[in-house]
Amino acid sequence: MPSPLNPPSGCVFRTRCPLAIEACADVIPAPVPLGPDHVASCIRTAEVPALNS
Repeated sequence: MPSPLNPPSGCVFRTRCPLAIEACADVIPAPVPLGPDHVASCIRTAEVPALNS
């Protein structure tokens, strides 16, 4: 887990995310509503079927 005092660039979860790609190091993802009381902050949300059901 990255240090909260020195977080990684881009998405803070990219160093431990199995879906991370190179672009995750450059982009801080905005929250995307997925349903009532459910959001995801991932640049790949549209590509992941489990997040779109």
